[in-house]
Amino acid sequence: MNCDILIYKDYKEQFIMRIFRKFNKLFCGISLLLILQIFFAISINMRANSITSKAVSNRYFEDKFEISIPALPTFYDNVFINLDDVRVDIKNGVLIIKDLAPDQVYNDVKVTFTDNVGRKYELEFDNVITSLPVKSENKFVYDVYENGLGRKPDHNGFKFWHGRLKNLEITASEFVNEIISSNEFNSIYKDIDEKINALYKTIVGREPDEEGFLYWVSEFNFIIDEEDLSFGQAINRLSNRMISEGEFKNLVNEAGFLI
Repeated sequence: MNCDILIYKDYKEQFIMRIFRKFNKLFCGISLLLILQIFFAISINMRANSITSKAVSNRYFEDKFEISIPALPTFYDNVFINLDDVRVDIKNGVLIIKDLAPDQVYNDVKVTFTDNVGRKYELEFDNVITSLPVKSENKFVYDVYENGLGRKPDHNGFKFWHGRLKNLEITASEFVNEIISSNEFNSIYKDIDEKINALYKTIVGREPDEEGFLYWVSEFNFIIDEEDLSFGQAINRLSNRMISEGEFKNLVNEAGFLI
């Protein structure tokens, strides 16, 4: 009788332990899923032939974005992203978006691709932030925008000018003159003092010293009086002379562009 009781008790304890382990595994699985959903902000919907994910991110890189995503395929094809002039790569479960513009906040970024069995992956990202530029080539384009127009470049503007400079389609001098000749530049800086200050900042990335400022104001007045040029033509003449100075050339050489 006592033996039967002991066997029954032992069997009961084993049964309870098996039930406990099953619930423990289920609980851990649910907890892990909740953690993943919180980390990716959200939902991964798996249908018969597609996977959709939306994530919120704020990882800081100068011109790229990286994020680890569980179960990314090793083979992918038919890649699409709703941003111009950028590249997408996937390596070891990490999605990489390359060639972004610095100092941007990208929202509603959509990436789609297919794997080796034809499943379609749809990924969406909000609050993708890139840092201020550090690379010389990025900093050169960014600084001309910020110093000349008083604002950072948007994605399309940065990619347009950076791409043309990088591919040696235009020179740095031509880029700077395009900015200085723009309606936006001339609507911001009205009188000669403002324009001389803006030329300094746009071309050499700094405020003028007093001696240099007075020299270029004097040169401007001389051109206006002696050569019978318009205000805009005189400013262009000054900018071309400033561009020929060594300080500008050093910045361009460091960026790796044509002068």
